[in-house]
Amino acid sequence: MDYAQNADGVKVQAARDLPDGEYRCLVCTQVQTVVRLGERRPHFRHRGGPCPGRPVPEPPVEPLVETPPAKPMIESVPVADRPQRGDLMRPAQRGLLRRIGAWAKGALAWLRGRSDTESAA
Repeated sequence: MDYAQNADGVKVQAARDLPDGEYRCLVCTQVQTVVRLGERRPHFRHRGGPCPGRPVPEPPVEPLVETPPAKPMIESVPVADRPQRGDLMRPAQRGLLRRIGAWAKGALAWLRGRSDTESAA
């Protein structure tokens, strides 16, 4: 605090050269002391804690929000042991598998046809 009352009830400023003595808080009238610490500017301080006349701001209370339980980082079932279902694939994966399957069927038919013609010749 920058201001306090001296013994005569006059408002004084801590920045001035004040003699050590008894000064009272302007809010709660408790005894204060003049503090002159190093590079900090002089000020008044309550003896024994903060000013009881000034309300202490309470920290904001966050509303309670129910959060879903966190998923485990490592699953208990190995990937190879999980059931593989085609209906769980993404559409792009299904399309790619269909194209690969169609190509493989065509390649097999071509190889079979070629082997049939070579054996006939």
